[in-house]
Amino acid sequence: MKIAFVGKGGSGKTTVSSQLARSAAKNGTKVLAIDADINQRFAETLGLSAEQAKLVGEVGKQMLDLKAYVKGQNTLLPEADKIAKTTPAGTGSTLILPFTDPYLQSLVYHYEGIDVLKTGGFEEEDLGVKCYHAKTGAIELLLNHLADADDELVLVDMTAGADAFASGLFAKFDATFVVVEPTEASVSVWKQYQEYAMIFDIRLELIANKCMDEADIAYITESCGTVPCAVIPFSKAIRQLDRGMRDDGALAAELGTSIAHVLALLPTITPDRKRFQELAIYFHYKNAAAGGGLRVFSSFAECLLEKTAEPRCRYQCAGQTANARIRIVILVINERQVTGVCPFIPIDGGTALQRLCIPSPLVVFGFQHLLSDEGMAES
Repeated sequence: MKIAFVGKGGSGKTTVSSQLARSAAKNGTKVLAIDADINQRFAETLGLSAEQAKLVGEVGKQMLDLKAYVKGQNTLLPEADKIAKTTPAGTGSTLILPFTDPYLQSLVYHYEGIDVLKTGGFEEEDLGVKCYHAKTGAIELLLNHLADADDELVLVDMTAGADAFASGLFAKFDATFVVVEPTEASVSVWKQYQEYAMIFDIRLELIANKCMDEADIAYITESCGTVPCAVIPFSKAIRQLDRGMRDDGALAAELGTSIAHVLALLPTITPDRKRFQELAIYFHYKNAAAGGGLRVFSSFAECLLEKTAEPRCRYQCAGQTANARIRIVILVINERQVTGVCPFIPIDGGTALQRLCIPSPLVVFGFQHLLSDEGMAES
């Protein structure tokens, strides 16, 4: 199963998620722990030394290699450098078994029964030109092709706040744990997640953290409108860990009971792989419509159907006529099922359609390119 930990910056999500990973591994569960937070402190919080943390593979730097790997024998996908981060798995794609796949195993660092992976930080060439989604996109592509078993745990420490909703990454999990401390700012993140997750039926679980007394627990419960699945007391051991001191076991002793409550909840989480694939296709399609461009739409289309012919034609746009090579698109979405698609891709010509304006799913969208005897096209 795949689970995520989110929360306001400083809420303690990294500490809680790292302790859950350690406890699950000690219980014999296979654990893949991924640091997708921009601060990249999960490895050290888990217990790795600074030198060990440097050995953890950075999948964000492997984006092109990852694209080429997951493409596999899928002949409907374009070249690796043209594959979008939102691309779902299709016929011929490489499905990654998290604990035996040679490519993934070459990246992870093995620590006390846990396979640790991270997105990685910014490179010098990234500064000023890329946001962190350029890195987390690798996690999204990886999760789209990860074939984890129900009794295996893939745990992702996410970016702080509601930033995950800027992409389809938030919909890659069977459950999302929101860590909330007894403050108004922290509660507001829970409410954001609750509002957005409801749209896509994402399972949320509340963890109350840094609670000093019953009043703190009551505040979180009442403000969030739900009972926490676990209550974690304010911890001096966490404060020491935040200051860079090594965990001597005091943290596990303080949080043991609370983490056990979270562990007990995991068997109630049932992965829905059909729903997972539907959402992967939906967000791939939505990304194209919202501004991912024709390259993304092409990738989406070619995931689903065989390539069509590219007839030579002429078209007229804004009073100009130009030559272009195109494909014809007819996209039908009904009850979240794609029933037909042929990609429309202007190959050349300066007046080609710049963006496909596609409405939301559960409607029918059709684009038909018609040729007259004179070679002029109208749509």
